[in-house]
Amino acid sequence: MIGVLLGLLSLSPPALDVALPRPSELSAVAGDPIELERLAARLGGSRLLSLWTDSATRGQSRPATVLLRGLGLMSLQHPERACQLLPIFLDTVLPLVRSQRLDEGMTRTVAETLLRIGEGIGLAPWEGDFGGPPQGMDLTPEVSDAARRLVAITLDRSGSLPLLLREAALGALAALPVSAWAPFSGLLSTLAQEREQPGLQRAAMTALAVLSQHDRSPALAEIALHSDDPSVAAQAAGELCLVASPPSRRAATPTSTALSPALATRVRSLAALDFSPPHRQRLGECLRLLGTPQDRALWQNIQIAAKRPRR
Repeated sequence: MIGVLLGLLSLSPPALDVALPRPSELSAVAGDPIELERLAARLGGSRLLSLWTDSATRGQSRPATVLLRGLGLMSLQHPERACQLLPIFLDTVLPLVRSQRLDEGMTRTVAETLLRIGEGIGLAPWEGDFGGPPQGMDLTPEVSDAARRLVAITLDRSGSLPLLLREAALGALAALPVSAWAPFSGLLSTLAQEREQPGLQRAAMTALAVLSQHDRSPALAEIALHSDDPSVAAQAAGELCLVASPPSRRAATPTSTALSPALATRVRSLAALDFSPPHRQRLGECLRLLGTPQDRALWQNIQIAAKRPRR
């Protein structure tokens, strides 16, 4: 009897392996995100990343891409897994990225997956105003560690990471619960004013706008109000206005707006200046929120200037 039981136990691992989906099955459903996520969830994050490493190092871009897409979809559907998956994902992909063993297309897929994982963590049912741990779960240390690692990737002091991945890391950071990354607002403020890297600059401003929306940092408003560069100030004001609540239609006066008086004055002064038309156009949402005939005239002038040939 004992021999029979031992025999059955010895057969269990292969039987379980056969039951797991194969990479070819994921490739076959690549066009069906629902089925792809279902198969990816059955495999689990560690197994997906192991298969991805094998495919990526062999130069098999299609199955590697499908595996990462499945990982991203699984993260969005299972936030609790995304939180625990992020460090494993980073430990797996960063060595290959730093050694330049991935082509541009695969690096882009890695960046997109990193962003999906961050978004998945943010979708967890966090208690309070994105401040407490997920309901019924104590993952606060894991999320705080994830924020620190994403900041390190964004800054990339080693200089070995592509800009695309750094921008994705910043996007993933902004998707995390605000309390996990609000302490890094000073670093984000510095990035938001670096014009040499417009992608990072834009992503940093978007992140600071989230902090402003939750009253966690005045950094973006300070840039809009005090930057000596009108292009930077206009971009900061534009991001603030995208997250500002529109004024109530029942406002007592037509001057009641979602913008502070100081910011409203700054927006109008920037709109009247002659600088880069694309950056001036970032003020459009602000002028719409202000809504006076003067503001509509300023916006019309900006649109006319944007159509005018530049010398």
